[in-house]
Amino acid sequence: MMQSIIAVELLPQIRLRITWADRSESVISLRPLVDKGCVFNVLTDQARFEAVQIGERGRTLLWRDDAGDEIDLCADALWQMAHGKVSAA
Repeated sequence: MMQSIIAVELLPQIRLRITWADRSESVISLRPLVDKGCVFNVLTDQARFEAVQIGERGRTLLWRDDAGDEIDLCADALWQMAHGKVSAA
């Protein structure tokens, strides 16, 4: 089943509260992704983290910078992270 996001709320410590299309909510820490030193480490910048947007049809969360560079996370992967199906690490 494809998941979709209808709302996202920023929480302290690089965490997100996501509201899914079925109205359930999940809190997800992005710390494991950030700590890997990958492209997501830019989210330690508070302004960049706060720039989160919900992508088309709620299928992604994305962050764009002023240069137009973008990183994103798929809604299905976020759902799996939230429900213990896949580790963020």
